[in-house]
Amino acid sequence: MLFTQALQEYREYLKGIDRSKRTVDGYFLDLNFFHKWLQEKYNCPAYLEDITLDDIEDFLRMLKDERNYKPASRRRLSAAIKMFYKFAYKKKLCP
Repeated sequence: MLFTQALQEYREYLKGIDRSKRTVDGYFLDLNFFHKWLQEKYNCPAYLEDITLDDIEDFLRMLKDERNYKPASRRRLSAAIKMFYKFAYKKKLCP
């Protein structure tokens, strides 16, 4: 499944459980940033099932080493990715 398709399902899920617009928008800013980074890294569309733990760790390392994100910002991005994958796993969108 394309990462973007999974993101749309996640957006609908968050709206369905009454998350605030600000929460949904914040998650999507973070997850879209991760998605764009994946597309640049692999120079192709990102598929949910192809993303590995190494990709996530590389992304978080890049935030620290190249972009100098503060720990709180890295934790926020990490939490957004974690919650997204928790949803995707429960819905059997990824292994």
